[in-house]
Amino acid sequence: MIVGTAWQAPYELYAHCAVGRHVGLSDDEVRTLAEGGLPQDLSDTVTVAHRVARALSLEHRLDDALYREAENCSAPRGSWTPLYLPVFITPCVPS
Repeated sequence: MIVGTAWQAPYELYAHCAVGRHVGLSDDEVRTLAEGGLPQDLSDTVTVAHRVARALSLEHRLDDALYREAENCSAPRGSWTPLYLPVFITPCVPS
């Protein structure tokens, strides 16, 4: 949802909001994420994932501190890859 918001991509937001609800996010959490915000009751791992996706989508880079925080996060190895892909693929997709 963060990437969809950053790139103003309505279909991506629509699809990812549906997935968010399907995996258990509340309507308020989905709405907050779709508006570019950060719900307060997310786990530490999901909060770091949000910050990584936001940094890559809006600033197109990660600072060293956030990179280390993500690297040391309790997420399973390799789970960060899906966050990086939309940022690099989206600018390459023809409109």
